[in-house]
Amino acid sequence: YHIGSTAIIAGIDPSGGNIYKITDPGVAMCFNTPFFACAGAGEALATTQFMVGKYDKTWPLERALWLTFTAKARAEMAGGVGKQTDLVIIAAGGSHVATEEEKNVLYKLFARASEKEVAASREAEAAVHEYMLAAAAKEPSVENKEASQQAPPAEYPAKDKQTKKKAKPRGARP
Repeated sequence: YHIGSTAIIAGIDPSGGNIYKITDPGVAMCFNTPFFACAGAGEALATTQFMVGKYDKTWPLERALWLTFTAKARAEMAGGVGKQTDLVIIAAGGSHVATEEEKNVLYKLFARASEKEVAASREAEAAVHEYMLAAAAKEPSVENKEASQQAPPAEYPAKDKQTKKKAKPRGARP
C-alpha cells in the first residue's frame, strides 16, 4: 500500500538514542549521524534550523528542545504547515507528551525571541547604513575621482632611460 505519509520514530536503547524516518512505501532511513530528522511540507525550513544551529546530540535537553521547537515554529512559514504537532520528550527515565498549555508557553517564548531577533536585525541594518554613509563621505566625488585617475603631467621623465623621451600623458592623442 502507498499511504503517502512519513513517520519519525525515535527512542533509546542500551546503545543510546536512535532516530529513524520511515517514508512511503515503507523505506526506513537511519538518522543517527545528524541525530535529527524532519518531515513534511516544512522539512527544508526545519532542517535548515538544525544545520544553522549546529545541533549536536550531546546538547542538554533544554537546548535541544528549544531548537526543535524553533525549527517547528519556523517551518510553519511553509504552505500547508500548521501549529498542530505532537511533541514528545523521550529521556532515559521515560517519555512525556507536551500538553497544549506547554506548547503555548513555547510559542510565547518563540514570539519574544523572534521580536528580539527582528530588533537585532534592524539595529544591524542601521549600523550598515551608517557605515555606508561614512564610506561614501570618505570616497572622492566623481569629479575628483576622474582627476585623480588622469595621467601625470607630461613634464615627468619617461621610465625608459635609454630613450630619454618624455612620457606622453595617458589618453593624449599624437
